[in-house]
Amino acid sequence: MNYWIFQCKKERFDISDPSVLFDGMTGWWTANQYRSEMKSGDKVFFWLAGDKKYRGIYGSGELTSKPYKWETGENKGFSVDVVCRKRFDKYLPVNKIKENKNLESIQILNMPLGSNFLLNESEGKALESMVSNEKQGDLS
Repeated sequence: MNYWIFQCKKERFDISDPSVLFDGMTGWWTANQYRSEMKSGDKVFFWLAGDKKYRGIYGSGELTSKPYKWETGENKGFSVDVVCRKRFDKYLPVNKIKENKNLESIQILNMPLGSNFLLNESEGKALESMVSNEKQGDLS
């Protein structure tokens, strides 16, 4: 099993809105990086990019498919199906993530371009621990 951070931008998919990201939400995510390593059952954290006042992780879930190619007219790409298992009551802000020594090397903090970021097992478990211990910030 792998751990992932899937990133989106507020302008395209505002996961800070509880009507967009919620428990049980199913959908698809662009799978541009690391496609060959994605598989059903992998854990995923949903990250909102942008300003520090709202940047961070808003929920967790899992992949429900392997990546697949799609094509509609002139548009084509790769996607993977996801489900949100838990939307957090309070998001986990980027500044709290940066404070965790086990997470200081994660790619999204050092090279935040892209939609998919692979975490190693210790990084994935560190994030799981942070969200389960409710070391989360407040949106206000």
